[in-house]
Amino acid sequence: MEWLAAMCSDIPNRGEQMVRYYGYYSNVVRGKRQWEGIDDAIPGILEPQGNEKAFRKSWARLI
Repeated sequence: MEWLAAMCSDIPNRGEQMVRYYGYYSNVVRGKRQWEGIDDAIPGILEPQGNEKAFRKSWARLI
């Protein structure tokens, strides 16, 4: 019965969402980055450098 109660506690109520952050976005890691003062270093998407047409052809081969 205890196991069943523990499993049911992970199920959100109707209309609620449960979001859990792991890794880089977890509260512990974000707090450490903020404490060290490096929280401004947010990872972003890098723009590809080179021939755009060649990139499109390589993506087309994947399909």
